[in-house]
Amino acid sequence: MGFSSAVLLCVVAFVFLEEGLTRWFVLGLAVIEITIVPRILKMTAENNTDGV
Repeated sequence: MGFSSAVLLCVVAFVFLEEGLTRWFVLGLAVIEITIVPRILKMTAENNTDGV
């Protein structure tokens, strides 16, 4: 799920946004989506002790 949403963010950044700070911000969000979010989800799954 993280990769597909990152691709969608990149498409939006290049198709709909002009060059500038907003495009870089959206591309940064895509990088965070690929690198940081999976680690957070993995840590959450490892710390889940109630079996749900």
